[in-house]
Amino acid sequence: MLCFQCEMTGVVVDVGDGATHIVPVADGYVIGSSIRSIPLTGKDVTQFVQQLMKVASSAFLLIVTSWWYLLLNFSRVTIMCKLSFGG
Repeated sequence: MLCFQCEMTGVVVDVGDGATHIVPVADGYVIGSSIRSIPLTGKDVTQFVQQLMKVASSAFLLIVTSWWYLLLNFSRVTIMCKLSFGG
């Protein structure tokens, strides 16, 4: 992407097959002396995200199940009240 007046500042993170590279950018220019590489691969990141999703889905299932039982019990109480008071 070409831009007339580049004022972009941030960090580019490239997670690859063999390593992860972190490249800082200031005012559209790469700061070459600050580029870092860490031995974290795409497979590691994928496994971590999958693990987080498993934990989150278990918690979500527990919450939905709890709400289901709560609603089921509430409907039973409502029906018993209507029968008791002739509703």
